[in-house]
Order: sequence, then structure tokens, then C-alpha cells
Amino acid sequence: MAKDPYEKLYTRNLFKKRIHYAWAVCFSCALMFFCTCGLSCNVFGVYSPFIKADHGFTNAQISLIGTFRSAFQMVAITLAARYYKRLKLRSGMLIAGFTCCLGYVVYGLANTFPMYLAGSAVVGFGYGLGGMVPISMVLERWFYKDRTLAVSMASAASGLATLG
Repeated sequence: MAKDPYEKLYTRNLFKKRIHYAWAVCFSCALMFFCTCGLSCNVFGVYSPFIKADHGFTNAQISLIGTFRSAFQMVAITLAARYYKRLKLRSGMLIAGFTCCLGYVVYGLANTFPMYLAGSAVVGFGYGLGGMVPISMVLERWFYKDRTLAVSMASAASGLATLG
């Protein structure tokens, strides 16, 4: 009796289901949102009492740090369309991620109120350029059917930063 020449093909399709590469892209976008939004917005509130106590800042100064970050985030979001027209999406997101990292370095070196404002401005600018705007553009390219699920999973990563 002759063997079926397509037997390997059948068994490969039945037993070897691979995860689509789009889900790896979704995980990468979630990691980007974790770093840009989760660490910059959600986690900073945890450290604000310690910053206040160590440097003798007032409550108004501590809340102004967050306000400064939000103001620069809004400026960056208004510039995001022009930013991503000049740069490719991946390189623009990479630069935005490095901008957030640079802001965290400025936070780490800060010991005066203007330095905290400078770090807040840099982090806010990186968050505006690397936040949900480019992430939704990337996920729109990779997902058709499960786009809402992918965007929801990526945005849920900001809450994971608070838990971590």
C-alpha cells in the first residue's frame, strides 16, 4: 500500500500551530507603553512623597512636576504627525523611548526643583511621541480582526507598571 505523499503536510498543520507574528508586535507595543506611560505617569506618584521629604519641596511643587510632564506630553502629541512624517514609525518610536530613558536619567541626577522640571519635560515629550499614537498606528498595520483586543492589551500594560 502506497503512503500518502501529503501526510507530513497534514500532521504539520494539525500539530504545529504557530502564533502569528502580530502578537509579538502587540507584546512589543505593550512593552513600549509600559515604559513610556506606565513608568512616567503611574509610577511617579509612588516616589513623590520621598522626593518631597528628601528635597523639602512643597505640595505645589510636587504637583507641578506632573503638570509639567502633562503639558509637554500635549505639546509632543500635537507635533506627533509631523514627527512621524519625517521619521519611520520604528525609528521614531525608538527615539521616543530613548527620550523617556534620558528623562529618567535626568530624574536620577536631579537634586533641585528646576532639574526635576527638566526631567519631567523630557519624559513628557518622550511619552507624547511614543505613547498611544504610534502604538495604535503600528497595531493598525498588523491587526485587522482583533485590533481592539490588541490595542486594549497594549494599553493595559501601563497598569502593570503600577503593580510592578
